[in-house]
Amino acid sequence: MGKTANYGLPKWEKSDFIKMDDFNAAFGKIDETLKANADAVAAKAEAETVTAIAQTIANSKICRAKFGTYTGTGLSGQNHPNSVECGFCPAVLVLFRADGGQKTTVIRGVTSCSSGIGSMNNYYTWGDSGVSRVSQTLDSDSGGYMASSQFNTSGKEYCCLVLGYDADWIKQKTAPSLLFPPHRGNK
Repeated sequence: MGKTANYGLPKWEKSDFIKMDDFNAAFGKIDETLKANADAVAAKAEAETVTAIAQTIANSKICRAKFGTYTGTGLSGQNHPNSVECGFCPAVLVLFRADGGQKTTVIRGVTSCSSGIGSMNNYYTWGDSGVSRVSQTLDSDSGGYMASSQFNTSGKEYCCLVLGYDADWIKQKTAPSLLFPPHRGNK
């Protein structure tokens, strides 16, 4: 009895006596080889899918988000900025005191915005991976009113939400196109 070139399966000749063991061994080998091949193809396809998803996320402008809380220290002013590092380019910062006493929302590019207390402003510095703020009187390190306006009153809990995108987007100096539907009556 001869053997096939690729898988070594029985190759019967006219004079061979065919046995059930030969058939069973041949089909067992075929089944084992097909299963190993199917597993290898599935593993490769799964790895390629994971890689494709990772590349899509890395290369796209997917909105990223970070939420957190902190307890105020009572410090404020230029020497005590409050910073949020998020690991992506921040586009929107939402701050609010957990008890609801104070809130503000700031978008990237805005460098001065109301602190939510009286006429006090905070000054914002936007980076590739975070944003920081200081209270209105930049040379003041006093606490109290200034710390409150800087969202940093001692012992108060604050919540912070940052929305943003991959920092490479800003380096390309391109922004997504905004297409708005035409208003009724516009032609």
